[in-house]
Amino acid sequence: MPVTADQLVRALVKNLAHEWTPPADVSSETILDRVVRDHVREWLQEEAGIPSADIRRWVAGHEQLKANKPNWTGSKAYQVVTLWGAGKTSDLFIYHTDGDYGLPKTGISLEVKYVGRSKKTGKPQSYASAITTTAGQLLAYSIRHYWTIGLVWVDGPRRKPAQRNDGNRELCDELLKRLPENATLIVRFGGRRESL
Repeated sequence: MPVTADQLVRALVKNLAHEWTPPADVSSETILDRVVRDHVREWLQEEAGIPSADIRRWVAGHEQLKANKPNWTGSKAYQVVTLWGAGKTSDLFIYHTDGDYGLPKTGISLEVKYVGRSKKTGKPQSYASAITTTAGQLLAYSIRHYWTIGLVWVDGPRRKPAQRNDGNRELCDELLKRLPENATLIVRFGGRRESL
């Protein structure tokens, strides 16, 4: 059972990148957001020993039930990143104001993106923009949060470059190197356990 924030983050990243796969019926970002939120809550109850009575308070996400909305609202004081006068919140925010359960006071933000299939061709839509948008969000969250994780789920296989020239050289490793030290970007394809 992780006891420090660093151990908790490493274990959560490992789980999301290599051990957990969303159910096959995930077909939108709203559904993926809810599935990830519920999975992380269950995982943290088991791994960090957070009591079920407290889990919704310290693992705040977009809620459908009105009774749970105050937890999301309460988390905003700890998670909002303001840029040029506009506030930005993540899809899921994990924190504890006293640092209990190994949760950091300044929080772990989790941003979720879903890239679906084209209705016309059945192939995965372009995922480069989802990846780069998420990377930008991680940069912003890293300024205020203890750690930030981006999870991009692509409903389909990873593409191969169409042409072999310098413009199509794979640069994902370069992008990952340029992320802040307290940011992790996970890109998953279909049901396969492939991640960047």
